[in-house]
Amino acid sequence: MHLVRSLRAKLRKKNRKRSKRGQGITEYGAMLAFVAIIVACVFGLTQSSLKKGVSGAYSSMATQLNNLSSASGASS
Repeated sequence: MHLVRSLRAKLRKKNRKRSKRGQGITEYGAMLAFVAIIVACVFGLTQSSLKKGVSGAYSSMATQLNNLSSASGASS
């Protein structure tokens, strides 16, 4: 009888651990989905200003890389 109680207690403890682990994964997934929705909304609302900012950043980076390439070619 004692063995049966001991086994039941171990099974309950194991099931609680699984339940908590599953709960953590579910909460993580819910938070990830929430952040994805917020990011999508922000991109949707600020599309034109983001487009200008990203375009400007890439243009600046391309210009600097071209200048580096030109300086490297001139020194060789």
